Amino acid sequence: MRSSRLGGLLLLLGIVSMTSCDESSEITPPATPPGYPLAYVMQDCAPWDGPALAIVLTSQPLDSLETVRPLLRLMIYPRGESMPGHTYRWPAQPEMAAASRCTSADSCEAATAGQVTLTVVRPDSLVEGRLALRFANGEKIMGGFRAAWLRRRAMCG
Repeated sequence: MRSSRLGGLLLLLGIVSMTSCDESSEITPPATPPGYPLAYVMQDCAPWDGPALAIVLTSQPLDSLETVRPLLRLMIYPRGESMPGHTYRWPAQPEMAAASRCTSADSCEAATAGQVTLTVVRPDSLVEGRLALRFANGEKIMGGFRAAWLRRRAMCG
């Protein structure tokens, strides 16, 4: 009798734990890089006038890219591949992605190497991913982001 009660209790706990796990729930991205808790994404243009995705991480709500500092700016140049699950690396894959950080309007520097992985891309709401950047002085910036879309028309070409 006791073993059947225990078996029933374990079965009930299993059912409750399965029903409490929503299959549509998302995995939380890694913590944001220190100093950059907010993220935004927008359409942009690649240096050769092709389509690009700009992801901006900052410490303040974004009204204008001209006024918010400090910021990290990631540029991704997709070439027709599916973006979710894709990792962009440079300098190993030149002309696929780039990043820079600006501490003031007159002080910006490009990352010498980096990696950006896009885990979720929803054109109507958000882009999530992870980044790892290295700068000339050896400093590294790593973390995750959950970027809200900013509607902006990019006229490339």
